[in-house]
Amino acid sequence: MNIAILGGTKFFGRILTDHLLKAGHELTIYSRVKTLPTELEGKVRHVQVDIAQQSEELPEARPTRLRPFFEGIPPHDIVIDNISMFTGDVAAITSVLNTSKLQQFVLCSSALAYDPWNLGFTSLEEYREHLLKEDDINLNAIGFRPQFPSMFNGFLDLYATGKRQCELELMSAARESGFNYTIMRPAVIEGPGDFHWRTWYWAQRLLDHKPILVPPSTPMSIYRHVFAPDVADAFFRVIGNPVCYNQAYNVCGDEILTVNEYLSKMAELLGFEKPQTIPMPSHDISESKLEFPVCFSGFAVLQDNSKLKRDTGFIPTPFYAWMNETLSWLLSENSAGRAPASLGYEQREIESKQAILFLKEESKKDIGFAPSPR
Repeated sequence: MNIAILGGTKFFGRILTDHLLKAGHELTIYSRVKTLPTELEGKVRHVQVDIAQQSEELPEARPTRLRPFFEGIPPHDIVIDNISMFTGDVAAITSVLNTSKLQQFVLCSSALAYDPWNLGFTSLEEYREHLLKEDDINLNAIGFRPQFPSMFNGFLDLYATGKRQCELELMSAARESGFNYTIMRPAVIEGPGDFHWRTWYWAQRLLDHKPILVPPSTPMSIYRHVFAPDVADAFFRVIGNPVCYNQAYNVCGDEILTVNEYLSKMAELLGFEKPQTIPMPSHDISESKLEFPVCFSGFAVLQDNSKLKRDTGFIPTPFYAWMNETLSWLLSENSAGRAPASLGYEQREIESKQAILFLKEESKKDIGFAPSPR
């Protein structure tokens, strides 16, 4: 089949590209990079274009700018959109896309399209027992409400609202043009090649053996993440699969972990003792310059992956296996000098001292505070 990938040169998109090439598909990659990775040269058609809304560009002007990049290219059977994230993105793409042969448009949405606060759960047990199904979503909701203040709040609002609008725009275009759609909602994606270095935030802190500040111990600080190769596999399984037409799917692993459980398992794989983790009081976060990665900023989106398993045979990689592979890559990158300082690591000394200070303050209050032991 003639398949277009919007994005596809990095992380899980790159893995998916390799899967599709091995399956014999003809690929066109639309991306803003000037040159493709050497391994892809001569194997795919490359169209260099920045599809994102440009600064000071009027929304109605974007289709005019994009149209020349899509003209003269044979109609695609499948389109995989890994880049749309804000209001108007999908509408702009579908307005210039030749849909005469289009069978399926696969959109990478996000777990953040859900709003777990609407559930009103107050305990970890409730979150574990009431996993979000694909229909548990309000696509007309505005913004996203994390558990505590963060410098990422503004972005989360735009991103969550944008992903919902992208889904609505896709369904509208599919009705008007008569093609099928499939919406994928992956959880936080981790694994080798992650250019966001999400896992490195915690790994770098584990490596220095100092106390680690973690998000407040609230019902929202619990996560169900997913391995990048598993995301690529999930996308590959829905492509051209009639069972998956006009459906949405949650893409996540099986394990549900609190931050402390997550860090303890990471430490075990690194051969370390259980780390000393200290919850940062929520009232201090807005006053502090210390930050957690956006994907650990106090929200719980625990998805149910049973529909994806049922319709495609998807089997996620166990946590220990994929985390071990991820840590091996991180350690290799660090040894080679390619790993950057993680978010806020330049303030690590202040951070560790603040952690000890929180521990002393809470101990004085004698309110049953119990940081995790080493």
